[in-house]
Amino acid sequence: MSESVLIGEEPIRQDDKLIHKALSELSPAILKLSKAARAHHAPSQTRAPSMITGSSFALLLLLVITTARLWVRGHRSRAFGADDYAIIPGALGCVVYLSLLIAQESAGCLGKNIYHCTYQEFRWFYELAHYCFPLFYFTVFCVKISITLANRRITGMTSKNWQIAHWVYLALLGCLMPICVLLNIFPCSPIPTYFTLQSIAREPDPKTIRCLNQDAISLATRYSHIVTDWLLLPVPLIIIYRLQMPVGRKIRLMLVFCLGFISSAASIVRNVLVTRQTNQFDVTYDYYTQYAWNVVDIFFATVVASLPPLNGLAEKGIDKMWSSRLFSGDSLMSKVRLRVSGERSSQPGHGYSRRLPDDSGSHELTGYRKGDDESLSVQLDADHKVRQPADVVDETSERRW
Repeated sequence: MSESVLIGEEPIRQDDKLIHKALSELSPAILKLSKAARAHHAPSQTRAPSMITGSSFALLLLLVITTARLWVRGHRSRAFGADDYAIIPGALGCVVYLSLLIAQESAGCLGKNIYHCTYQEFRWFYELAHYCFPLFYFTVFCVKISITLANRRITGMTSKNWQIAHWVYLALLGCLMPICVLLNIFPCSPIPTYFTLQSIAREPDPKTIRCLNQDAISLATRYSHIVTDWLLLPVPLIIIYRLQMPVGRKIRLMLVFCLGFISSAASIVRNVLVTRQTNQFDVTYDYYTQYAWNVVDIFFATVVASLPPLNGLAEKGIDKMWSSRLFSGDSLMSKVRLRVSGERSSQPGHGYSRRLPDDSGSHELTGYRKGDDESLSVQLDADHKVRQPADVVDETSERRW
């Protein structure tokens, strides 16, 4: 079987002939300008490698973060809730979206000049793009539902106003999600003509194909995405600000949710690019920027929803690092050998005194050296972990115990 030829050349394969016929109906200028561009030795450019690398990295990071979130919620904290179930289809949708994007660049010609695309490459670009549109909105709305359910769980014991606000927002998402998805699945009649170029070519009279305004659908669905973003993003920040928790934890959680503004900003930038798009010829190359912002949008939206449940795991890691540093080799704390069992240290002239546990189960142990009037007190919790180191001096002033 012969290979697919470049767009604008006389097709040989049957599939190429159908794609050529469809392009003649959709945009005859693409066929003429592609051939003319090659005749004038137009430069060949491609952005595909950078997009493939970025999409692959985003895909891997997404899988790691989402898997860790589900593991923490399901096995570590044993508090698997409705928000965790909602994030599963959202994360799967993001994985499929990024995979289709990589296929658009490898099998198709996204990021490549159209006059250096073959008919088959353009076919993959065109068809996969139309599958990505509804999948994008399915994913981002599932993520928003998951975040809203998490907010509702956090504010479950607070005022009824929060509960009413969450239910109203969930109802809004429940209405907008099917509308945005269905508008990107059934905009044309017959339906297959929207997804495949061959279906357009096989129509006896292509003029009988009826489609809604694609630009209007794109802008309307994108604006609904932006508006719901800005309705949702301030809510977790307000909730966290009012919660009684350590300042450090509060700042970490706020910074995590502030990443959601990157997703919303990416959607706004993408809308601006769509409205300013004037070149309708080299679509495979020029649309690269729009697809890049789509990746930023969908990736950060999905990741932000999974990061807050990992905060507890991050805190334990930070505490462990701090404790290991506190008791490491040359630190002052390592010079005191503390034993909860009540036995004295094996080193001559060293020992400790122990205060009985209080109601909380904590202990206070004091290290000392014979002949020295200074001591170091350390409070331990019921699990014998350092709760509050007392009077730890700078390591630059060497002190021996």
